Amino acid sequence: MSSPVIFPYKNLIPIEPGERTPVYLQIAQGMTHLIRNGHLPANHKLPGTRTLSKLLGVHRKTIVAGFNELEMQGWITVLPNKGCFVKNRKAETVKGQLVSFPQVTGYSITTHTLLDHVADNVSSKLSFDDGQPDIRLAYTEQLSARYTTALGRKINRRLWKYQPGIENTFLKISSSIFLTARVA
Repeated sequence: MSSPVIFPYKNLIPIEPGERTPVYLQIAQGMTHLIRNGHLPANHKLPGTRTLSKLLGVHRKTIVAGFNELEMQGWITVLPNKGCFVKNRKAETVKGQLVSFPQVTGYSITTHTLLDHVADNVSSKLSFDDGQPDIRLAYTEQLSARYTTALGRKINRRLWKYQPGIENTFLKISSSIFLTARVA
């Protein structure tokens, strides 16, 4: 039996519909704030999307998008048919500050003089991260529409020497050479 006490998500996650930030991001930021401040401890099971959508007064798909954002940022774990759980973060935070840093690394660190000199006051619109692209920023619908349009034109098929039912021997030979080189 569940507890009659319900966590006050409505009061602790502020949602401003007129704000520029999308509602699902507001929900994700509110949940992140609750996790960072310790209101939602590690391994705490979050309510289901339907329950949370009723509590916050938003559509269920908005909650799903917010949970997807939290999962991508590494704040929660989604287990199918079990629920969403707050991740056990190794570096716990208290009011925005780390509690402790590791004293010893598990590997040796070699220093290089080129890496020690960091450029100061660099203003750039580029940011370098771990190299994983955010799929939500790709224009997949536009790309797929352009590819579909280009592939559907008969003139392009003629230029690409595409003939249905007739195999492309150049592609077949190139593929076999590539695969043979990879195996050897």
